[in-house]
Amino acid sequence: MPLLRFSYADGRLCAPDRDGRWVPGDYDPRTQSGILFDPARPDGPDALGDYVIARMDAIKAEGPIVFMVNGFEFDPIAALGETLDAQARSDNPHAIIFHFNERAPAVEASLHCAGWPLRLGFQPGDGDGNGLAVVFGWRSVNPADSHFEAYNAGIEAARILLLCVEAVSAQRPAADIHFFAHSLGTHVTLSMLAAAAEGASPAARRLSRAVLIGGSEFSGIAFTVYNALKEAQLLDRVSIYNVGNRRDQVTGWIGQAGTFGPMDTKDMICHHGLKPVGGVPLGSGQAGWIDLDLSNPAFQAWVQQKYGIALRDRLPGDRNHWVYFTDPGNTEFLKHLLRDGDGEVGLAALRQNAGIEGLIA
Repeated sequence: MPLLRFSYADGRLCAPDRDGRWVPGDYDPRTQSGILFDPARPDGPDALGDYVIARMDAIKAEGPIVFMVNGFEFDPIAALGETLDAQARSDNPHAIIFHFNERAPAVEASLHCAGWPLRLGFQPGDGDGNGLAVVFGWRSVNPADSHFEAYNAGIEAARILLLCVEAVSAQRPAADIHFFAHSLGTHVTLSMLAAAAEGASPAARRLSRAVLIGGSEFSGIAFTVYNALKEAQLLDRVSIYNVGNRRDQVTGWIGQAGTFGPMDTKDMICHHGLKPVGGVPLGSGQAGWIDLDLSNPAFQAWVQQKYGIALRDRLPGDRNHWVYFTDPGNTEFLKHLLRDGDGEVGLAALRQNAGIEGLIA
């Protein structure tokens, strides 16, 4: 498999096996798997650089580096499953979304198990000319089922993601770095972008594009991230596509439940985009950031006319939170955002089409 895989849980960063199984022992350069570092063992191994060099030498992918980040209720320590049916019911993100398996559309829709790398145009073999797919599976479960503990875990996951970004980007100094994240993974991704900007990370000027789908980051927090990117003068090269859906019931519920988050705002970027705490949404025309709504008729019509793709904003029984990547038409368009952002779906080009920008309240 050409995927460069990372798994993060409870402070430990792991190089899983080639299929995504957690490997609990110390990193073994012969198998290129095992624990890369563990904060509980300050004198233990720190093999992140060794692993990245070894895997990237083997993969030999050309083109952009694309980091993919899972959302809520995933556990990379969970059993992968030995059959496709078992994997479709696993909690391990490498079994559910970070794979090249194809299943019946109805199964992918009901179990949310569509493979992101395949849908986004990567190939299941070394030497992929479409770029390097890097999958970051982080533990986002929450025993209390309230989103709170997983959200806090995402802050530390963002710090670890940045370490991975820096290690990978150092091996491909000319490659742009893109991100694709869903749900709570948008929180991790945006937090990582802020850390890169504020800490003057060596990877900061390599950050190019982020496609955020069904984002369950608070609008007020996203606004502070946006300001960090602005102050670091990164918005001249970073494009953030915030793809929302007014019919997304999950992000709507999280915002309405509002048991935590910044004062005066429980709004999610999926529905409100950038919004200062206590203020109103910034709306359209923001440098480096664009809101797109799957349920916007004008946006749907433009995508249909331009690409012959019918976007879907709902699926039966889906609560419209996973439809972003379980519907083949949606992922076909998202692939254009990820890969063609310098052309017809660049921010400036998109804004030449009246009515397609913005989230519908």
